[in-house]
Amino acid sequence: NIQMKLPYPPDGPDKKLYHFEVIINPHKFAKDNKEKGVYLKTMYKMPYGPYVPRTHDTAKFQYGENTLGVIETIIDTLPSPLQVALVPPLVNLLFPQAFKKAMDAVGTIGETFTNPKFRGKAISCAIGMDTSDISKVVDIIMDINQQMPFPGGMALRFVKGTKALLGFTRFEKTCILELDGVDAKLSREFFEKVWETMEQENIPYTLHWGKYNINLTPQRVRTMYGDGAVDTWI
Repeated sequence: NIQMKLPYPPDGPDKKLYHFEVIINPHKFAKDNKEKGVYLKTMYKMPYGPYVPRTHDTAKFQYGENTLGVIETIIDTLPSPLQVALVPPLVNLLFPQAFKKAMDAVGTIGETFTNPKFRGKAISCAIGMDTSDISKVVDIIMDINQQMPFPGGMALRFVKGTKALLGFTRFEKTCILELDGVDAKLSREFFEKVWETMEQENIPYTLHWGKYNINLTPQRVRTMYGDGAVDTWI
């Protein structure tokens, strides 16, 4: 059903869908509400040919490198009721700065992927899961967000499963849930609450090896990948 929303067919004669991502502002998202929907990001691979190299406008407004650090200090010193009141409008204010509607653009990988969206003192957690569990996990996150507002945004991207013994994209059809935000105590508590709830709901998941993954105990690694894979890797 989502193909109708894509700018080009997934597998056309001159363009092949290469990257598909769903981006969600958890503070401005509601089911069946077009005013509080999701952002879609698509990238297509096409044969190399003559093109104008991409340039990036550095003159436009960007928040400074220290902005997230200042926000972190404010959030960490506020009592919980004020965090609930302050975090959503802050995210709603900064979210459009990171995710603006893009026009068609052509470029190489190096021209397309430059600096990260979030500047300064940010934190990121990436959870791998089977695509069949996406809706359930998004519901979990939205429920947690009502009590413990996340100072950041989330994205869903989709990859083929890996054959690597301890590859975190281990599911045949893997969805990677990215949670990116301010490096505040509130963010870390939010991540840990998400992991805890997924385990309570018996939803299999893995964690990106290079992002926030403080709960990766030896037993959790074995639960995620199986004793056979872990023993073989060792």
